[in-house]
Amino acid sequence: ALLFASAAMLMVGCEPEPVPEPEKDPFEGASLAVKLVGADITTATISVSAEVLQVVAYTIAPAEGTTTPTAAEIFEKGSLVALEKEGATQVTLRSLEAETEYVLHLAGRISATEVWDQVKEFKFKTAAEPVIPVLTAKLIGTDATSAEIQLYAENVSRIAYITTPLNEDGSMPNTPNL
Repeated sequence: ALLFASAAMLMVGCEPEPVPEPEKDPFEGASLAVKLVGADITTATISVSAEVLQVVAYTIAPAEGTTTPTAAEIFEKGSLVALEKEGATQVTLRSLEAETEYVLHLAGRISATEVWDQVKEFKFKTAAEPVIPVLTAKLIGTDATSAEIQLYAENVSRIAYITTPLNEDGSMPNTPNL
């Protein structure tokens, strides 16, 4: 009977070890969004917004042949974005090449040492340089009934012209609107 009493005391006197709560993911609810606001020949403006993340960094490169860096590499080699407390932050990317597809890689962190392992990839293309037609006319010579004109054209597929005799005083006559 003594043995049963000792066993009962041992069971009553022992409390089970507490089960540790699972660690909460510090990045729970984290998100990173980017959109193109506008792009021209040499600049682009993007809008960056984040949830949970305190700091965002990005790298930018021509899309062709670019591999995706790790989040740590983005923070090591990239540019930081000073996030607005609320809403989206606009970032202007400068010194881009015309008519080129670019890829942005973005990463976020919640502290200096806690970097989110997700990398956001975003592609966009800059505008083409405008093609400006150039037409130059050079007067080669004239006589009583004719004029020789040499035309130089760049980025022009057709040239149309009209000849009109001058008034006796050398002024232009009224010409129809073309």
